[in-house]
Amino acid sequence: MTLKSKVILPAIGALAILSTGCGKGTDGGNVVTIDLASAVEGESVNHLKVTDVVYTPLDTAAAAMFSERGNIVGLAGDTVIIHDRNDSEDRLILFTLADGKMVGQINHMGSGPGEYRWIETVYLDRPAHQVVINTVDNIAHRYTLADEYVDSRKYDTKSTKRFSIGSLENGINMYEEVDGGFVIHQLDRNFNEVDSIKVDGYQLGYYSGMFERAGNQSVITMGDTVYSITPGKLEKFTIIDRKGKTITPEIEVEITNLARSGDYKGSSDKQNSYISPLIMLIGNDCMFLLSLYNKSYSYDVFRLSDGALMTHLPFSWDEAASAGIEVEYSGAKMHAVPRFTQDGRWYAIISEEQAVGPNGEPNDGELNAAIVSFKLEE
Repeated sequence: MTLKSKVILPAIGALAILSTGCGKGTDGGNVVTIDLASAVEGESVNHLKVTDVVYTPLDTAAAAMFSERGNIVGLAGDTVIIHDRNDSEDRLILFTLADGKMVGQINHMGSGPGEYRWIETVYLDRPAHQVVINTVDNIAHRYTLADEYVDSRKYDTKSTKRFSIGSLENGINMYEEVDGGFVIHQLDRNFNEVDSIKVDGYQLGYYSGMFERAGNQSVITMGDTVYSITPGKLEKFTIIDRKGKTITPEIEVEITNLARSGDYKGSSDKQNSYISPLIMLIGNDCMFLLSLYNKSYSYDVFRLSDGALMTHLPFSWDEAASAGIEVEYSGAKMHAVPRFTQDGRWYAIISEEQAVGPNGEPNDGELNAAIVSFKLEE
């Protein structure tokens, strides 16, 4: 494929939403507006029910225990991959969903051939049963799920401000800030650059924009507009309306300057007066948003076909353990915050504090975390 460079301004045609489920589904149409401002300032609401729950207590062997930063990054058949990063190691742990047994790990921290300093992004090659670990050194290492080293790919890109996002199937995207705008470098599954997208007049900060993989989508936000990143161009995906409470790049400069001057309270207060989406997950006909506003968090689920609010669950940081969608297993009630979706199912890690045994028995202090997956219906 020939390398191309295109200038894309924020007036871009609509993307037809093709997924179904998590509601009534959709057959595409105009870009939908999501009223996040009204949601985060409103009362708790839940119009979704959890169905087809699969609960998997995880292996309690010493090597299977992982930190609270562990997150699901892939699912290959019955094998779930958890990325665990803590103070001493950065690794992938593999469990089977059928019985929760640890079946291996990929842990190659170091500076030698086939080793990494730390994991930047994990890409799963499902047909080959392999993973590609991208690193901060512009080297991508490939391993089998049985932890056999395959090869390493050294590639050249400009320095990037954001982690790489995307997939081996649909392309990898890397963000680079340039004078007066930014460039998204688009790479194929072998980390060869094949395309690029240039946007003038906007630069993402850490609060004023998102650049991430959200379910099966790679997205970028500019202001209230969410764009899906496709080969060579951006497609307008949806509008997240914050009714003037959006952190723009200019406001972010003000927040940053207050902190640099030593006015940390002023910086924090100013940031908290705006609505900041922190995590986005898109799957089927749902968008999940974890947001921060006025020193409080909320977990909101919107139906993408018409923008309807399906769930609004506010919580404070102290209540984080009880935040999320309520899931019941063998009479025990837990709260799940999905961080991964595939094939119409939502996956979450249940912390050790909430985890129960195979028959719903309370944690006796010896249990590991657990994985729960489910479907959502109205």
